[in-house]
Amino acid sequence: MLRAETFTLVLSEIWERGTLRKTLMVVMLGLFAFSLFAMFKLQVKAQTGPLWKDDFNYGTLSEMKSAGWLLSNETMISVGGGTLTLDNNATLGCSAQWASFPIGVYDYKIETRVMWTARSFGSINLHVKTERHSYTWSGDDYHLNFVYQKDAEPEVRFGYYSPTKNTWMSFVFEKNGTNINLYWKGTLITTVTETDPKSGLTQVGISPGWTSTDKIDYISVTSLHAGVVYFTVKPNPFSPNGDGRKDTTTVKATFSRTTTWILQIRNTTGFTVRSWTGTSTSLSRLWDGKDNAGKVVPNGSYYAYLSGIDAEGRLLKPRVLKVVVDTIAPEIKTLASSPNPFNPYIGQTTTISYWLSEECIVTIRIYNSTGNLKRKLIEGWDQPPGPHSIAWDGRDDQGNILPTGPYRIKVYVRDIAGNNATTYPKTITVSIAI
Repeated sequence: MLRAETFTLVLSEIWERGTLRKTLMVVMLGLFAFSLFAMFKLQVKAQTGPLWKDDFNYGTLSEMKSAGWLLSNETMISVGGGTLTLDNNATLGCSAQWASFPIGVYDYKIETRVMWTARSFGSINLHVKTERHSYTWSGDDYHLNFVYQKDAEPEVRFGYYSPTKNTWMSFVFEKNGTNINLYWKGTLITTVTETDPKSGLTQVGISPGWTSTDKIDYISVTSLHAGVVYFTVKPNPFSPNGDGRKDTTTVKATFSRTTTWILQIRNTTGFTVRSWTGTSTSLSRLWDGKDNAGKVVPNGSYYAYLSGIDAEGRLLKPRVLKVVVDTIAPEIKTLASSPNPFNPYIGQTTTISYWLSEECIVTIRIYNSTGNLKRKLIEGWDQPPGPHSIAWDGRDDQGNILPTGPYRIKVYVRDIAGNNATTYPKTITVSIAI
């Protein structure tokens, strides 16, 4: 599948570019990308792992809580030696819950390894919460059967559950599309139908059953499908002109599981100007506005194109974000103040008017003839392109009418990409007169 996709991309760019030299270059890049991708595919098989796993390597319950665990009835819980022990004495039970998962995990496998170590029964409860539902998958040693419950619906009991004391056993809750598969010791016990498959995972937990003491070796969550949980480009637009303001932008993404990914910056014709590859559960790449040859790209719209493959060979659904490169200075035109002069002592105001060539951040300040700041008229206003105006009543920031004489109105204009106006600030003089 990768081979076909690689050559489809190569042929597409050959068709669009249309010259022998560029064709050969694209073919070479395509072959290189294919070999690189094949290498990463082999690597990811060795590096793949769960979305989240806890082996309970804590010395104290305080360490567990600091890591993010939510514990109830801590007197019934202990941790040490790489295991978590949960106790229920028939009067008081306990639970441990974890609730830090990325948004958008819809298909997953939750697995825990448990050992019944003390008390009369070896019952255990695996708890799962999603955005809209809650589930419990249990082994009930008292009644010698398995139990499944969703939300406030009646319990469903089935099968024969009979654990052996001091013997490890696994419990698995697997949500895959509209199926929930429930396993015990590697054996599928039953499958139930989920009618709301797009409710993302939010929390997992575990608790001992009635009159049970259980030791937990680990609990893990594995995403069953590669997916992009988070994808951003900031700042956007940006201006790679070396002025120290928004010279770079950062592309960030988080995946639902370990993914071998390719991040490309493409122009409006689909040609790749910059690319990165890697294998990870997240990425953060800084783009300085340069192409693969180290040259700053022309102004205009580009697209951050993210694709990839997981350890099982499942392709990531591509994600695309528009990013704008803009090094063109904005313009401020027709800056004027009317009437000029004006007399604030009789209630007159003067109107400062101007025209912007594009969306800009605008600051207007007023200074006296000796350069002292007297009034901050507007500070960092986001204004659209076109005409604008604002009145000044001749007063300072404390509300006092200023003395007669000339005042300098300075208008600071910077566009969203961080470019200052050609004249920064642009200045006019207005006078207060009686």
